[in-house]
Amino acid sequence: MTRIILLFSIFAMLSSMQAQKTTWKQLFNGRDLSGWKHVGPGEMTVENGVIRTHGGMGLLYWTGGPDRQLRAASRLSHAG
Repeated sequence: MTRIILLFSIFAMLSSMQAQKTTWKQLFNGRDLSGWKHVGPGEMTVENGVIRTHGGMGLLYWTGGPDRQLRAASRLSHAG
């Protein structure tokens, strides 16, 4: 049992070392929507480094290069 735990720990450590070699490219530059396309109702703008929606949500998607994996963080607020 100890050998299995040891092998699993070594495998996990090597996997995390491999993951650290991957470099991430930030797609949103915080200034404008270069490389992004908006379709649907409303529009999207950049204010203080944040993408804001106006008059509807629509869909914003990346067109500025090859397919990418996307990791996103979002914050919703109710202005009322």
